[in-house]
Amino acid sequence: MAAARALALGALLAACAGAGRPRPATAPRDAARSAALYRAAILYQSCDGGDREACYALGVMYWNGDPVLKDTARAASLLRVACEHGHAAACAGLARLHQAGDGVPRDPDRAALLLELACDGGYAAACPSPAARP
Repeated sequence: MAAARALALGALLAACAGAGRPRPATAPRDAARSAALYRAAILYQSCDGGDREACYALGVMYWNGDPVLKDTARAASLLRVACEHGHAAACAGLARLHQAGDGVPRDPDRAALLLELACDGGYAAACPSPAARP
């Protein structure tokens, strides 16, 4: 896992480095994308350091495919790390992936457990009804 993260971090940093090179006049420089890729690289480092918020943010980036390539398996892995460290929204996101079988095996029982964890963690949108919300 660490080798895969290092490889992905290297690819992100290479993309950031290439963003500052001169481009042909027909290709405008995309400073916003460069900044987003740089942020993703920083999030990788923070996630590796145990920052659950960084793992969640990076997981959402991979889930949405912005600014990185969409990779729901990687998103699920990152959301799992954040969830295991008590990030309620990450648990809810991981539950959605398990409900759909997107990037992980479809597992309604696991999804229900994750939604319960998210609700118990204070993520009201994961609670089954208004009466059950903390």
